[in-house]
Amino acid sequence: MSRIVVLDKEVANQIAAGEVIERPAAVVKELVENSLDAGASHVDIDFTGAGLDFIRVRDDGFGMTGEEVLIAIHRHATSKIKTQADLEGIMTLGFRGEALPSIAAVSRLEILTAPTGAVAGSLLKVEGGGKPVVEKHGAPAGTVITVRDLFFNTPARKKYLKKPQTEARHITEAVVRLALSYPEVSFSLTRDGRRLLTTTGKGSLGDVIPAIFGSDLWEELLPVEADDGYLKITGYIGRPSLNRSNRSCQYFFVNKRYVKNPLLTSALERAYHNQMLANRFPVAFLALELDPREVDVNVHPTKLQIRFAREREVGRAVYTAVASVLGRSNLVPGLKPTISYLDYRDQDRSQGEGETGTLPLEVAEGQTPAALTKDNVVVPAVGKRNSSYSFSTMEPELGARKPNPTFPLLEPLGQVYQTYIIARGMAGLFLIDQHAAHERIVYEELLKGGAVPGDRQNLLVPLTLELSYNEWEILRQNIGLFRELGFGIEEFGSQGAIVHSVPAVIPKGREKEILLAVLGDLDTGWEGKSFQELKESLSLSLACHSAIRAAKVLSPEEMGALIQQLGSTKQPFTCPHGRPTIIHLSAEELEKKFKRG
Repeated sequence: MSRIVVLDKEVANQIAAGEVIERPAAVVKELVENSLDAGASHVDIDFTGAGLDFIRVRDDGFGMTGEEVLIAIHRHATSKIKTQADLEGIMTLGFRGEALPSIAAVSRLEILTAPTGAVAGSLLKVEGGGKPVVEKHGAPAGTVITVRDLFFNTPARKKYLKKPQTEARHITEAVVRLALSYPEVSFSLTRDGRRLLTTTGKGSLGDVIPAIFGSDLWEELLPVEADDGYLKITGYIGRPSLNRSNRSCQYFFVNKRYVKNPLLTSALERAYHNQMLANRFPVAFLALELDPREVDVNVHPTKLQIRFAREREVGRAVYTAVASVLGRSNLVPGLKPTISYLDYRDQDRSQGEGETGTLPLEVAEGQTPAALTKDNVVVPAVGKRNSSYSFSTMEPELGARKPNPTFPLLEPLGQVYQTYIIARGMAGLFLIDQHAAHERIVYEELLKGGAVPGDRQNLLVPLTLELSYNEWEILRQNIGLFRELGFGIEEFGSQGAIVHSVPAVIPKGREKEILLAVLGDLDTGWEGKSFQELKESLSLSLACHSAIRAAKVLSPEEMGALIQQLGSTKQPFTCPHGRPTIIHLSAEELEKKFKRG
């Protein structure tokens, strides 16, 4: 007798079902996708417990005849494709013809269906992949599929399922993904008689997101819209202050299909570079539309993985779209739309020279705030090294740098705990973390493109360093980079160095301390990095160690200079580590605290 045998149909179907139907959530996903492919405008999902005992999906799609429903439960039976050529331009969610037979193989399945305009419908029953029975039955137009006793004949699969609450969360997440992908379809999800989710089907992602995630999250999102002719991108991204400890709130849809794709994830997160703390992840709801022939969706039975024909172009487009939105948006946490510098720049010029005043907290409708000029808000500059910290961007040749139009115009009022600057603007009060703000300023100064005369400070007495082997090796391997950033440095002896000049951002008296600290920061993880990555790491370390410390008293002039410099950076709302530099307290919040609302 041969040791190699052909498995009987029942066993083969159960094995194949394991690839498609891993848990109850997979049943819901596959059935709802069939409803959407059938043109449904309303989809209702009900289940009990973990979804093992009972799942029902009801839709108002175009339904099936008795003949069609009998064919539909056979493996690889589908209405979506007919030839190999059809695989090159798939626009439907399903196409493999595996979902219904896989579900039928591991459950007790009922399908009640009727085409639009039919006098009667059909009811199909099948149990554990056995022989199906079909009979005529009264039914509304559309399809109702009921799944009972899931995995009743595959107890090994049941053993590896999670707690009922966990499985219920997976089902909810599957419906959330589909509701986001099809905002024009009305969804309802009910568990044990309790409604978990409802969407209106009005066709706007802007209706679906707050309905599912709440208005607080919705108010922190920024719209994205880009179209380069090859790829259209629409959706919403979160401000950097809206982040998560994992990627569970990142949703990507390609031609209305939810996908998990490392290329898209990487492009999104690169756009948030240095605007978010380590191990924190942005929130995003992004829909991509492109020619279906440019996408391969036939990668895995679950259809979650895809391949792009032109990956580099897609990644670049997503990165550019997201970075562009972040670059032109006001990212102060909690800040509602307000007047920015560009809004009244021309109005200020029309006021004429010599008009002065203070920055009002409130302006009547239609009134032009005459005091809102750059000169009135920011006080005179501080000299380059006449204190222990440098405010080099206030120097005459650099002070004319164009303000970032997304940054609010602010007037400093004082300090709290000698760490936070209190300022006021048109939208209320603001708190600025002086260390985080100065860190952002210094970091961008270092990355401008290398040191120029005046960006470095010659030392009256050269600094001699005796280094450990690791420190010396790091310095020796990267001495060109240190020089580019403003260090006049030479190797000296077997494990030493002489420093003649340092970047102007380094405070007086702390040159040796900061240089050794930077070498210590680079002690691990510098090998294998590109030149640009090393430059960013070195600049980040230098900025962190050189920036104003907490508990440092600042004069009004220094506070004003710091605010103006921060408002001229490319990314003024976070430090290079991703911590916020500025937060907003609105008049409404103050009134609420004082019970005046």
